[in-house]
Amino acid sequence: MSYPDIYLTRPWRRTIMISLGLIFFILAPTLILYTAGYRYNFDTLRVEQTGVISIDANPTDAVVTLSNTTFHKKMPIRLANIAPGRYELSIAKNNFHTWKKDIVVKSNQTTYIRDITLPRIASPEPVQFEGWGDEQNIEAFWPSFDGRYLIIATNKQEIHELFLFDTDRQNLTLLTRTASKSLPIINWAPTETIALIGTETFQGTELRLINLPDTNIIFSATTSVSLASIRYQWFKSALGRTVLLFQDESTLYELTELGKKEIAKVTSTIWFVEDKKRIWTGTSEPTLFLSDDAAILETNFTIPEPATRIVDISPTHFIVQSDNSLMILQRNNNTLTDSKILPINNFQLLPNSHNWIAWSEREIWKIDNQGQSELLNRSGETITSLAAIDKFGWLAVASGQSLVVFNQNYFVFQELWRGFIIETLSVEPKQRRIYFLAKDEKGKKKIYSLLF
Repeated sequence: MSYPDIYLTRPWRRTIMISLGLIFFILAPTLILYTAGYRYNFDTLRVEQTGVISIDANPTDAVVTLSNTTFHKKMPIRLANIAPGRYELSIAKNNFHTWKKDIVVKSNQTTYIRDITLPRIASPEPVQFEGWGDEQNIEAFWPSFDGRYLIIATNKQEIHELFLFDTDRQNLTLLTRTASKSLPIINWAPTETIALIGTETFQGTELRLINLPDTNIIFSATTSVSLASIRYQWFKSALGRTVLLFQDESTLYELTELGKKEIAKVTSTIWFVEDKKRIWTGTSEPTLFLSDDAAILETNFTIPEPATRIVDISPTHFIVQSDNSLMILQRNNNTLTDSKILPINNFQLLPNSHNWIAWSEREIWKIDNQGQSELLNRSGETITSLAAIDKFGWLAVASGQSLVVFNQNYFVFQELWRGFIIETLSVEPKQRRIYFLAKDEKGKKKIYSLLF
């Protein structure tokens, strides 16, 4: 074997050695930094440490896609060494709605995506109630706080019937039948399956309480106040018992098993019992008035607008309704420190978090248990109804002709169905069903069920 006569001069040998040294001293740190989780960020033109994405979702076999890179792993998954930057994240599975969101991965930080449940792709079906025919004229329904029970009102020739529908057992029970021109008042306790039924009588208004699953009436009383003018409040007693307070003329009563028990005198139809010694009242002027028998004092607070209803009072704030808005008033003992006015008249207590959700035709707000408010969403379509799905912040929203789910933690909307304008909706989280009231193609109101 012969070799070509090639001789490297000293300058060439020196050049090769220097080049190899430079390559080593450049590549070695680069490889070390790469394995340690550092990447060059072309947006910031800097070397930055990578981040981590932690994802937990149901179904656990859903497929995760991160900006065109797909990961077939069972949940929960951890994606390490992700370069800092903005990514499009999607979680998908056949026969389920895809969850999508743009996320930002930051250097040396973990981005958590959790408490995600993909809703099923399904169509709503009319609920078939045993013994009912097409002659039933449904007017409205009212769900319990946990979504298990619906009280359904029907009307035929001014005969109002109230039925209790147990969504778990799928059975229907007649509660009351009354002859009246007015729709009965139905109101559920905020955190218990106790329902108030108010019906019009010749003497005024009859109030009855039922405690489920037993449908027997536990307490009842008659007031001289008309059905449209009745004022009441759910109240948690010192023993932790949920009771109903109501006004008859100028007296506040507690509804008990013995009938009505007087607790205080009031001169206004705008009132709220903070405890049985501290009663707040409103007037036609923008004023809140505190009567405190325990401290033998009376206090006046000036508020931005005249109150029409006192919604809630806590140690940190008041929530007060006026004609066209909701006022959140911060308090420090018996002093008002700040106020915020929301152009909203619909609100609902979320029992799992003790936060309030409030909405208008176009906006959804959250009011936390410290009285801090946050705008969650503005809608291009009219919002007609809203209900909480779970403790993780998911909401079902009827908007225009759409039924959507909204994750308030990630500000993600997913449309479940589009069809009719929905009047009222309710969520049964255990079975993952949404019940809603809407008119069919013939204009007849029906209750539908949608598995999600």
